[in-house]
Order: sequence, then C-alpha cells, then structure tokens
Amino acid sequence: MVTKMHEYDEDDFRVIFNDVHIELNGITYGCEGEAVYQNRLRYDEEDGKGWTFEDLEIDVLISYRWDDEAEWIESPEMDDNIELREKLLAYLEA
Repeated sequence: MVTKMHEYDEDDFRVIFNDVHIELNGITYGCEGEAVYQNRLRYDEEDGKGWTFEDLEIDVLISYRWDDEAEWIESPEMDDNIELREKLLAYLEA
C-alpha cells in the first residue's frame, strides 16, 4: 500500500508505504517506511493550478525477506542497499 500524503494535505510531502514487494536477485523483499519529496513546484496552466512533486528520497526503510518456510524475516542489512532502494523508488514514483 502506498499513500501519497499530498493528496490529503498539500503541505505534506511524505509518501508512506507498507507491504510493498520488491524482487532482487531472486529474493522477494517486503518494504515499509517513508519517503519524502524534496521539491514541490507550483504550476499555472490553462486547465488549472496545482503542484508537481520531484526528487523523491527514501527517509525510513524497513525491509524483510521472504523465507521458504512461509514467513517474513527482518533483513536490516538490506535497508541501505542501493539497488533495492532504486527499485523501490521506481515503484513509488509509478
């Protein structure tokens, strides 16, 4: 589940996520945490006014890996893994 907080409060730049599954090197990781947009830009166009959000960065990440015994195991060693973070950001921005 991904919740973009700016859809509810235009002053909240956070993206809250949980139960997001990312596959990396044949292993499925479950991710939860918070990301924050670093930039918010206002636009005025013919069809209306609004905001665009850019430069999403992961602020908090807790990762779990799927064990063949049908359970999730915490994997803190992956919390700073660049490839996992890149795939997660791509998922969150889609």
